[in-house]
Amino acid sequence: MEIISYSEGMTNMLHLKASNGAPSAATLADMVHRQILAIIPERVKTEHRCPLAQFERTQAKLQSKQFAALYVYGQRMCRVDLIGEWVPAAARPDRHTRGLWLAILDARFSAGMANDVGLHATAADLIKIMPQVSPPTIRREIKDMADRGLLKLVSDPADQRRNLLFPAQRLMHIFFEISLTKMAMQYGLTRDTDRLAAATFHTRWCQDFLFDPEILEYARKVVTEMYTVSRVLEVDSKQQLAVFS
Repeated sequence: MEIISYSEGMTNMLHLKASNGAPSAATLADMVHRQILAIIPERVKTEHRCPLAQFERTQAKLQSKQFAALYVYGQRMCRVDLIGEWVPAAARPDRHTRGLWLAILDARFSAGMANDVGLHATAADLIKIMPQVSPPTIRREIKDMADRGLLKLVSDPADQRRNLLFPAQRLMHIFFEISLTKMAMQYGLTRDTDRLAAATFHTRWCQDFLFDPEILEYARKVVTEMYTVSRVLEVDSKQQLAVFS
């Protein structure tokens, strides 16, 4: 599976539409996306032309407790997902492509928190940590991501012979939208069955991210709608439901 197909597919998974205008995951995902954009000042919502300058701008944004909390959460989610992707028994057939994407994002989060541009992943780093994938395949996928605007290749200031891999803002937003929509859905699923887990989700959402708690309540309605027998969800495939498992 090509990386663009994966990213588009994951985005489409969020667009589960219920009949008669009932609460839907599509609307929930849109609400989450607006919350993500709201924590970024208006003047920096447009991606900087220079990736190195963009990195410096990330450091400034990390002064915000709200943005830093989201950044740390993204790093944790990447590592949790990577563990699953690199265990063959638990991985899907497209795990190599997804693992590549997650490894690049994880390097971005690590670099941001460490304030060291040198911690960004390089092609050599990915080849080393993903021995199950051939080097030509990794290089081809990196080029594909760059061609499709999901990744930027930037010469390392310390060594012009190698490129650092910078995820584009578009890729970061896709990842956050998927991860946070899943989190909201998990809150909806656990609200009446596991109060401790639900309270943990609620605390992080409201106190760490400073997000609108009404989104969590809407997620409960989406979950209720999904499990109402009298309604029919228009789902293209069973795979679309996997994002909420």
